[in-house]
Amino acid sequence: MRLDLAWRTDTRTEVRAILDAFFTDPRLLELISAAEKIHVQPGAGRCLVERTTQTDGPDPQADVHTDTFFPTHKVWLYLTDVTEQDGPLVYYPRSQRLSPRSLAAVYRESTSAASGSRRIEADEPARRRLARKVFTESANTLVVADTSGYHGRHQGAPPGTRTSLHLQFRPDPFRRPAVLEADRSSAALDGK
Repeated sequence: MRLDLAWRTDTRTEVRAILDAFFTDPRLLELISAAEKIHVQPGAGRCLVERTTQTDGPDPQADVHTDTFFPTHKVWLYLTDVTEQDGPLVYYPRSQRLSPRSLAAVYRESTSAASGSRRIEADEPARRRLARKVFTESANTLVVADTSGYHGRHQGAPPGTRTSLHLQFRPDPFRRPAVLEADRSSAALDGK
């Protein structure tokens, strides 16, 4: 799987103006504020244009995982139709709710040498009676996910391609009040 990213702050001025119209839309901010249970300021979080292209071999994000043990939200506005071949989002509804078993797994991971997202054991969703949902959707569909829940990308197939506007909102739960940092990305864009 190949991933091409363009951070909002690294795009040309005219492209950034279009992205900002979406990124700072009051309706989107109200939606994310309700999901995060904090007031989300315009420009908080991170915004990028993301294109995934399926290649031969496994997609490392096809492994079901959970990003953190506290609420964190990601948003995708699909700019193209997304089929199973294109590697759509996979999510297990209700998995963001902590159970004694999932909390124990979070604790074990936090005290081990493991780094990155917690990978979900293959039988864990079945033990929690969770059903998998694959978000194959048409262009202009907005997908919002609490990524503390079990999620990943469906393993697509070449030449599947998914293009989306991707937003990430991760407030620091250890600050009171919780704070979302402004987008300060500066990734290179190959001169574009």
